[in-house]
Amino acid sequence: MNGQASKFLFNVAPMGAVRTTQRQKWVDPSAKRYYAYKQAIAGSAASQASIGQPTPAALALKMVFVMPIPASWSKRKRWDALNKAHMTKPDLDNLIKGCTDALNGVVWQDDKQIVSVEATKVYGFEPRIELYVTEIS
Repeated sequence: MNGQASKFLFNVAPMGAVRTTQRQKWVDPSAKRYYAYKQAIAGSAASQASIGQPTPAALALKMVFVMPIPASWSKRKRWDALNKAHMTKPDLDNLIKGCTDALNGVVWQDDKQIVSVEATKVYGFEPRIELYVTEIS
């Protein structure tokens, strides 16, 4: 990264951070799914850009979480929901945490470098995470 925004696209259904003990990480099904989710994001980030070493710079993030529209909704309700605010669980702060934790040591050295975040969650037909990372001088 060189001061310009780097874009990352993760084609996964966004998932909020799961709070577990060290032991639960290996036995709890939701913890295992969360661990696999973080690995998928990290692997995808590493393959998307020639990012080289994780940056030590201060960072500003813009994040868009595109949440799946429930299949049980009518066709009309699904179309009406497209790109509208998603106001149910998971909470936005947990979505941010799950994504930023996954990118520690991949895009940045540690998520303590993140000094600004703009985040949104909306409904969409193709669940994904769009991430824009800008180094701040």
